[in-house]
Amino acid sequence: MNNCTTCADCERANCKMNYYSVFREKKPASSGKRPEKSKRENTTTYRIGDYQFYPKDNLLTASDGEKVRLRKREKQLLEFLCNSSGKPVHRSVLLSKVWGYVPTVETQTLEKHVYTLRRKINHDRVRNRLLIRKRNCYRLVV
Repeated sequence: MNNCTTCADCERANCKMNYYSVFREKKPASSGKRPEKSKRENTTTYRIGDYQFYPKDNLLTASDGEKVRLRKREKQLLEFLCNSSGKPVHRSVLLSKVWGYVPTVETQTLEKHVYTLRRKINHDRVRNRLLIRKRNCYRLVV
């Protein structure tokens, strides 16, 4: 009874061969090094007013060389608006696609992130209106 598949088959209390040790997949021997992450080939950039937007690096670079770092959600929001080609995007679509919220959720998250993006992008608020809200839609002037 040494080749049992479960301890219940051989009915021994101290059986060393159990179901899990027989059917468990064996892991390949590791070399001790972490697997190397694949490097992104995405080098897409967007032009937003006087800024060049590099989504891969979470970075906005102004024409005068000023660099603005973006947080993860700010980058996702800005990239989604860039991909909409200047068309208005409804608030519920942004909450769904960027944050994964269902449309019935009541939150001010989007408004807060738009506010911080505007502060980073719109230095001259009279001339430079890049992120526009009209009713419940947001549009990026590219």
